[in-house]
Amino acid sequence: MYNSERKHNHTPIVKEPLHPFFDSLQKGIQIIDTDWRYVYVNNTKEKYGKTAGEELIGNTLMQKYPEIEQTEIFSVLKRCMDTRIPQQYETEFAYPDNSPFWFKLYIEPIDHGIAILLLDISTYKFTEEKLSRRNEELQNANSQLDRFVYSASHDLRSPLASILGLISFIEEKSKETQTLEYITMMRKSITRMGLFLHNMLEYSRNNLTEIKVEPIPIQQSVNEIVDSLRNMKEAEGIDFKVTINEKSQFFSDGQRFNTVMENLISNAIKYHKKNTPGRYIIITGKSSADQLHVFIKDNGVGIATNYHQKIFDMFFRLSGDAESTGIGLYIVKEMIEKLSGSIRINSSVGVGTSFSISLKNLAPHQSYAI
Repeated sequence: MYNSERKHNHTPIVKEPLHPFFDSLQKGIQIIDTDWRYVYVNNTKEKYGKTAGEELIGNTLMQKYPEIEQTEIFSVLKRCMDTRIPQQYETEFAYPDNSPFWFKLYIEPIDHGIAILLLDISTYKFTEEKLSRRNEELQNANSQLDRFVYSASHDLRSPLASILGLISFIEEKSKETQTLEYITMMRKSITRMGLFLHNMLEYSRNNLTEIKVEPIPIQQSVNEIVDSLRNMKEAEGIDFKVTINEKSQFFSDGQRFNTVMENLISNAIKYHKKNTPGRYIIITGKSSADQLHVFIKDNGVGIATNYHQKIFDMFFRLSGDAESTGIGLYIVKEMIEKLSGSIRINSSVGVGTSFSISLKNLAPHQSYAI
């Protein structure tokens, strides 16, 4: 049993005039001297331990709780008594009917002992558990919704491809001007729907799949993306320049990185100035052991300052941009954040747009969170 060598001072720790004040509090207050005797317990109304406060006065903590010296809570109380440093402790108990309740102890060193404030946190704990269960249910629902969106988007692409095939057949066979005009309108709508389904697949894949860390040859990857996008009708006459300084090998998720770059470069092409000489898209970057910085700059139509943050919102489209799905840049931002990165925009109407991307190097020797 713990025996203190301190001399017990019988001077009252709590003055009599303060008793009514402490007794009026809804929180339990206990004061224990250096001999581990209860010298004051406010009127707890038998809430804690089912023992009236006055019955504890004069008894030691060990007399009330014979096994307490082997418990964690005693270690915390003793630490405060010995070091004179305030302590906190949270624990769970059970009422006689086995229903749980929680309280938190705030332990303060005072002259000749320690003071303990017992705060009932049962309501907080029950609410916390309820919120935890609710969050788990929401996460499961979101996961199921993501799987549904992925499956539906994937399955709908085949019928769209078949419709486009039939449209091409009608275009070859029909000689009617009005029919061909309708077919052109149908092709535009179906193409836009196909792009939307493609973006939804990317969005769902980003939520459902784990990060696959692999070495990425930045210059080679960006060059391949640029080459694949040169066939876009709007890319004609645009001068592409790619310069990546790969000081350190860069590790990240290759598929997500390619999706981000393809989306941003295709946007730069799509929203470039039409039939204007000197058009360009410049892609520069530098990798280090810690990060990759990439800049995509164009001298296209530009974006007004008041839209700079809104363009990353889901389904946001600039006025007059009927062909946009409004989800591409949202997916870009989601993927970049999942790769422990950030994206910024600098743009002026009529001058051009520049996107700045920073991505963490997820090299195997480094620790990272998925």
